[in-house]
Amino acid sequence: MNSKKVMKLIKNNDVLIRKREDVLMSEINEVYIQACKKALNKFKVLKDSKETSVTKEISKVLDKTMEAFSNEFNKLVKPVTLSTQESYEEGLREAGQLIELI
Repeated sequence: MNSKKVMKLIKNNDVLIRKREDVLMSEINEVYIQACKKALNKFKVLKDSKETSVTKEISKVLDKTMEAFSNEFNKLVKPVTLSTQESYEEGLREAGQLIELI
């Protein structure tokens, strides 16, 4: 077994995994920021309004906020699932390549 080849293979695969994780974290952060902005905008409108029943409007805003967060969260499910699957497949490929080197 050539340990230098094994180490290089592992290092290269780790770099790919880290890059994918960085992209995924950026996507998650962006979705979270957008959801927060939407929620803040809804509350700002409520705060500035003097013509509505606050209790009813708060209820509506909270419902819309929960819906917005739910929608934004669902956008995360697909990339997380794909990333997990890709990492699993990479692990299988790496294991196969390591076996070939042995």
